[in-house]
Amino acid sequence: MKIFRTKNNILNHWLDVLFMAGFLAVILYAVFWPAVIRGSSMSPALNYGDVVFISRVCARISNFSHGDLVMSRIPVYGHNENIIKRIVAVPGDVVMLTASGIYINGARLDKPGLNSNHHTEFTLKYNEYFILGDNPQISIDSRHFGPVERGQIFARVLFH
Repeated sequence: MKIFRTKNNILNHWLDVLFMAGFLAVILYAVFWPAVIRGSSMSPALNYGDVVFISRVCARISNFSHGDLVMSRIPVYGHNENIIKRIVAVPGDVVMLTASGIYINGARLDKPGLNSNHHTEFTLKYNEYFILGDNPQISIDSRHFGPVERGQIFARVLFH
């Protein structure tokens, strides 16, 4: 009988370890998750191969503001892709796209290469955000697909 109890104790111990490891993995997946940058649209802030830590929980419980780096799921060339971009306009902001640049609430964004092929002006709705890449010459962002809805933003970049 003593051998049976010992085997049960060892099995219970390993089951506890596996349960705790799984629980910890779920918590870490929700709070901190590494993502590898696979492009240059956020250069010079984020370069190809850089590792950033994102948080799904922070994206759900906090409000976004100008300058936040977020991960969004958007359709690109017929399939959904996860992209990291910078929020430049939040709900209620007036966005104006012109050939001479992009204006947020009347102030011109000071980045070279920010322009549009057509003149458009709109006010972001209560759940819309305008996101741009830091390297506008090669970035596919809200200039191409329009504002993103709050539900499309699923993670916030915490560390880079």
